[in-house]
Amino acid sequence: MGNKNVLMMAILAALSMGLHAADDPIADTAAHSDQNDAGITRLETIVSVGNHRDQMLGQVAGTVSVIEHDQNERHLAQDLADLVRYEPGISVVEETSRFGASGFSIRGLDGNRVGMSVDGVPVRDAFAVGSFSRGTRNAVEPALLSRTEMLRGPASTLHGSEALAGVVNFHTLSPQDLLEDVAGDFAVRARAGANGRDDSVTSSASAAQHLGQIDWLLALVDRQGHERSTQPRPGGLSANPQDRHEQTGLLKLRSDLILPGTLALTLEQREADINTDLRSFVRGPAQYASTNAMSASDAELDQRASLTFEWPAGIMGLDALNSSLSMSRSRIDQNTQQWRDAEPPRTPANRRDRRFLFEQDSVSADLLGERRTSWFGAEHWFVFGLSMNRQSAEELRDGRETNLVTGAVSTMILGERFPVRDFPDTVSTELGLFWQDEIQLGEQWALIPGLRWERFNVDARPDVMYVEDNPNQRPVDLDDAALTPKLGARWQASEALQIFGQYAEGFRLPPAGDLNIGFNIPAFNYVALPNPDLQPEHSRGLELGARWSGSLGHLEIVAFENRYRNLIESRVNLGRNDQGQLVFQSQNRARASIRGIELRGESALPWAGFSLQGGLAYTEGSDTVRDVPLNSIDPAKATLGVIFESANARHRIELVGTAIARQDQVAPSSPAAFETPGVGLVDLYWNWRLGDHLNLDVGAFNLTDRRWWAWGSVRGIAVDAREIDLATQPGRHLAMNLEWRW
Repeated sequence: MGNKNVLMMAILAALSMGLHAADDPIADTAAHSDQNDAGITRLETIVSVGNHRDQMLGQVAGTVSVIEHDQNERHLAQDLADLVRYEPGISVVEETSRFGASGFSIRGLDGNRVGMSVDGVPVRDAFAVGSFSRGTRNAVEPALLSRTEMLRGPASTLHGSEALAGVVNFHTLSPQDLLEDVAGDFAVRARAGANGRDDSVTSSASAAQHLGQIDWLLALVDRQGHERSTQPRPGGLSANPQDRHEQTGLLKLRSDLILPGTLALTLEQREADINTDLRSFVRGPAQYASTNAMSASDAELDQRASLTFEWPAGIMGLDALNSSLSMSRSRIDQNTQQWRDAEPPRTPANRRDRRFLFEQDSVSADLLGERRTSWFGAEHWFVFGLSMNRQSAEELRDGRETNLVTGAVSTMILGERFPVRDFPDTVSTELGLFWQDEIQLGEQWALIPGLRWERFNVDARPDVMYVEDNPNQRPVDLDDAALTPKLGARWQASEALQIFGQYAEGFRLPPAGDLNIGFNIPAFNYVALPNPDLQPEHSRGLELGARWSGSLGHLEIVAFENRYRNLIESRVNLGRNDQGQLVFQSQNRARASIRGIELRGESALPWAGFSLQGGLAYTEGSDTVRDVPLNSIDPAKATLGVIFESANARHRIELVGTAIARQDQVAPSSPAAFETPGVGLVDLYWNWRLGDHLNLDVGAFNLTDRRWWAWGSVRGIAVDAREIDLATQPGRHLAMNLEWRW
């Protein structure tokens, strides 16, 4: 079945039943609630991703999804992919031999083009070079999340240069999240779980207390697991054996005792140790033909700290004024050991030890204010602010080769003399000023203009190591400014129907790893060069949608088109130079376009306690200069869930079907790229409240035990590549969590 057939069937189903996405935010966090004639309780969601201030989701002139803590628990989420399992238009890109999830893809763009933050602190950037060096953005612990807000499309006006494709804001648990379930001022939660997907076990504990004018929370999570199960084809590679251990701690303090306002401190630390037996490289093609064993030991450290202050209302004539200071530090340390057979007569048996180190530190300061007033017969809601961010990045690769016969050690591997830096130490600075006004014109119309001015600087600071390894290359700096406008509109056509639209622009700085990449591998006769002419990426997005809410349910439909200019393609093969070297250099691609449609909805059924939820995403995109599809586009996907909730609220059963179309939007290549087949999946969830303090969640996944691939795991891989079987998703498996609240 082709993508267009899947799209048509899903649209007809949605329009006939009034579906809402499995991850629909309208039924989660409450500002107020009401119950319609069909018995569906509607809770109006409060979000901040739309304008940095709390507002009802229905006020956002764009597409926002919210995933709450309770939903994560019901769906037994333990990684980034689980968070968006049923979310239309959003997926996770991953590397399946060793490194796992890399980050989110929103409407066909991924990586550092998606803004990600935890409690307002930026998540580390991704960076990769070669087969043994990959820094990902998988630095978030789902068990500690109170809410995840996802804004689709260009959003640089409010969120800065990393919001070219969209924004994902994670909010961790607050003391109030625990205390709202108890009658007193002290709350404790303990949780234990197991998942057959990777034979993992998870334990967590959290406590919170209200002490007069002080609130505090302390939470700890421990995860231990192994490689993800796969379903390789006959004779195909099984998953590489892996042991994982992750520990995360969170501390929050909030007080209005010290100053005339509210002061909040958040500290978070995540550590991960991953050991992998890289069997997929053993007796592999080309340089791995003589490899008889390979193992990896990776360590990750992420530290985040933020201090926020809410000034008293009325200061300087403002309704609200907030200031914040945040700091983060990330360190990725990856070590690989490779054992190789002798290749007579020149090469003896040897062992190669490689190390990749990537460190990133950031310091941010923000000032945000809001003012509500009336001008010229219209109500205005001004939101404005100042943001400053300074980020430093350091990267290093090291290695040695040991002769297993003589014991001699060399720092030369494949013609590279280690240690080396692939880009110089770099400091990036951004200063942004933004403003937005929500203008209410009567009862039905609202206009939402906004504008951001941003000044950015990229300062390359080459040290002796970089200069010695790249003697003929001069690193370049970047100093520029950008204006990014937006204009949104809402029309409340009736009590049940709202029409909304938005035009928004986005931009993204050239990453240091693209601007000043530089390495030379003589054994393969290729070289990577900096590109002093690399330009920032720009996007223009147009979105039009409708929200309908009535006694039978809720439906949202959105159509969008995003156009991109100067998208950066990393390390493009430019052919051979005068010296016969194969040259790689990051390049701007002139034009690209991505368009699509998304549906989300819910509907009550005529039987007490039963309802439907579902969603759809269909996206297509192309490089409009070369007239070829963009490989980053996910195939069409539709979900439909049937939910039963018992009258006493003790049981909740959810059966979810997911249909993913065959991937047929693939750019021509030689050899031909693998195209994922279409698949239908069925998952089942059971939530059982055993008592006032005990709760059990059970999930059964891929009930039909289908072999399938997620496009973000295989895109760009040749149709005959060994890695295809590594990327197969898990077959039938179970997961369970037991939580105690007191």
